[in-house]
Amino acid sequence: MTYLIMKCEELGDQWECDANRVPVTLTKDWKKWTEEHNPDYHYEVYQCDDAGDFMLIKNYDTPLEEGMALYYWNVSDDCEEVPPHIVVKFPMYTRHMPIPKIVKDEMSKADDQEEVENWLTNCGHITWYNEDKYYVYGEYKDNFYDLGY
Repeated sequence: MTYLIMKCEELGDQWECDANRVPVTLTKDWKKWTEEHNPDYHYEVYQCDDAGDFMLIKNYDTPLEEGMALYYWNVSDDCEEVPPHIVVKFPMYTRHMPIPKIVKDEMSKADDQEEVENWLTNCGHITWYNEDKYYVYGEYKDNFYDLGY
């Protein structure tokens, strides 16, 4: 089976279509390709049958994995340009589940101690600084991580 990977950039004015689609590659194993290339953009996957017809099997706004994660950026990093350093992921976790012990332990080292439980429930993330790092315990979908602001 052959699969077509299409990069999708969501459009602000969705009058005629919802995203600009650009072909990226053809591959025999799209899941292996995504693991190897770790795309930092939204993408769709189309399956090509023997007759040459394409069928959408993964929409660009449907993640393969989502949950909560503990991650950080160095203070000198541009959070919007540099991917975070992942400490641990909690697939299938939601903002309404108890905060894992490893996250609480890391939060206890924060430069400033604040009441943050409501941040998580309302915003989907908790943020804090520890020395030269900006930490986030927040939601993620595939390679997209909540910036915490």
